[in-house]
Amino acid sequence: MTLLENEVILDSLASVQLTNYRITKEYGKSYKLSIFLEKISSIEAAYKSKPYLILIGILLIIIGLYLANDNIQEFGIFSVIVGIVLIIAYFRTRKNILRVSPDGGTNLDLAVKGVSNERVEEFITNIQRAKQEKK
Repeated sequence: MTLLENEVILDSLASVQLTNYRITKEYGKSYKLSIFLEKISSIEAAYKSKPYLILIGILLIIIGLYLANDNIQEFGIFSVIVGIVLIIAYFRTRKNILRVSPDGGTNLDLAVKGVSNERVEEFITNIQRAKQEKK
């Protein structure tokens, strides 16, 4: 990342760098997203998941167990297996993300899997502090 005049790196988390002027994320060599601090309107730290996967998985397991007791055992076993796979997929696709939203334009999303909640909270506080000092 090329710094602007009088720009100083204050903090970084994964592929995101916070400076006294902006927050920047590089998506490989061909794409970079920068948001100037005064344009940040909200910061969100949340879990994103696909709850329909677990609901369909549980439903398929219930149907499969019911059918396994009837004459359609093969379909019942298949239903249970697919249900278990969907439940596993639900837990594998859950993401802890940090989203920085500007007053317009593209959101900056950062997957913070494996990063402690305290570190994420510290990074958010550093963004807010830098934004406040910029005023």
